[in-house]
Amino acid sequence: MIDYKLKDFQVTGIAYHMEHHYSIIGDAMGLGKTLQAIEVIKLILEENPKAIVIVACPATLRDTWVEEFEKFSNIKPEIFKRAPKHRNFQVAIVSYGSLKHMRALFRIATAVVGDEIHYAKNIEAARTEYLHEYIEYYKPERFLGLSGTAIKNRVTEFYSLLLLCSYNPKGTSGIDIRKHFANFWEFANYFCNVSRFKIHGRWVVKFEGHKNIPELKQLMEGKYIRRKASEVLNLPGIIRKDIIINDEKIDKDLLAAWNEGKKAFATMKMNSAKIKTAHTGRYVKELLDQGEGPVVIFSDHVEPAEILGQSCKKYKAGIITGDTPMKERHRLKVAFQAGELDILSGTYGVLSEGYTLTRARNTVLNDLPHVPGVLSQAEKRIHRMSQERNCIIHRLFWGKFDAQIGRNLTKKIKTLVEVL
Repeated sequence: MIDYKLKDFQVTGIAYHMEHHYSIIGDAMGLGKTLQAIEVIKLILEENPKAIVIVACPATLRDTWVEEFEKFSNIKPEIFKRAPKHRNFQVAIVSYGSLKHMRALFRIATAVVGDEIHYAKNIEAARTEYLHEYIEYYKPERFLGLSGTAIKNRVTEFYSLLLLCSYNPKGTSGIDIRKHFANFWEFANYFCNVSRFKIHGRWVVKFEGHKNIPELKQLMEGKYIRRKASEVLNLPGIIRKDIIINDEKIDKDLLAAWNEGKKAFATMKMNSAKIKTAHTGRYVKELLDQGEGPVVIFSDHVEPAEILGQSCKKYKAGIITGDTPMKERHRLKVAFQAGELDILSGTYGVLSEGYTLTRARNTVLNDLPHVPGVLSQAEKRIHRMSQERNCIIHRLFWGKFDAQIGRNLTKKIKTLVEVL
């Protein structure tokens, strides 16, 4: 256990949850949400040493949570893949994917912490259904959600999270949204712009943008607290550097790759991301040759991430994708922070959450995700409390076609900033 001192805003976040019982700490990435949750758990166990606390998180972060408990407490958590038959523990760490096996554990839980709680944003997903069922039926004394990107893409993603807080049996989390919105569709129609159109003879409903934001903020009162890094910390600066290479050949190659996969959107994106890797690899090598290493690289796709991780032969690299075993992901993260690697290349889906990579000050984005919150998460891997240098996010646009994708994403980010 290390010596540390809580910052004032962290004390405020802890107090906010203790007052409201069911709440979400939505602080920007890098402000110590995990530490605040551990302090809440300490208070729960001090009050009731026999309490049982569940930490639900993405499977990729289970070992990270164990590491954080070792760093900030004397608590010895246990990782479970199925509900345990014994009660010789205080903190159980489980993945969202294993929730279907955890009914017996939730039945005896005093408190539940949901890390990266936006994983429960889709009200129709199985993991979300299990979480809602357990929280609503068993009514633990406390529920604490953690997410720096509670809304990753659309305002509708808030419905599930606000509903989780509305199950609070003590009634200390503000307005119960069920009294105003019977279901997701009523919520979505009230707070989003709705468009309807036909695809292959079937009507499709699309929710975009936002409206009635003052009413949404009223629903959030007592449930959601968020602080931005610029408000509470004197972090080094973050510079977003857009490099637009007006290369006519690659523009044609990108357009050809895009058209080649026109029947499948994912194929279009992957083809264009792969086309760019040779150019991006040269850019990363130039950064390293200039002494600007180490470098973190992101792609939205596995194959480009692997190619980029292998593109600079004279530098040591690690690659983390969805195919990388959990233990190996953790080992590579530790190795990178320890100075044993010059490059860490990975996919947004795996590398953008739960990792502290502050040994680097340069992040290179080969291609962009189409979800704004994911992009924000990726940037914050290097721009966190332990960072002491200015950070640079290099967004590489190889041609006019690629740059247009970036502009579209920037528009979506502005929409979400207005809500949060």
